[in-house]
Amino acid sequence: MSTPPPTQPEQWESDQQAWSMFLDHKAEQKAIQEEYIRSHPEIRNLVSDYIQHMLVKKPDNVVEETRAYFSQFKQ
Repeated sequence: MSTPPPTQPEQWESDQQAWSMFLDHKAEQKAIQEEYIRSHPEIRNLVSDYIQHMLVKKPDNVVEETRAYFSQFKQ
C-alpha cells in the first residue's frame, strides 16, 4: 500500500522524491508556457500595453481597472 503524499509544505519540500517531481513538473510547465508565448507574439504586446495603461492611470482599484481593461477585448 502506497503512502499518501505529504500535505504540509515543509513535508513535501523535505521529501526528496516529491521535491524532485515538483521541480521536473515546474520545468516542464515553464517550457510549455515559454513556447506558447513565443508562438503568440501578440501576448507580449497585450501585456506591455496593459502595464503601460496601469502605470499611467494608477487606479485605486487595480482589480476593477483590470476587469474593465480586458473587457474591451470580449467578442
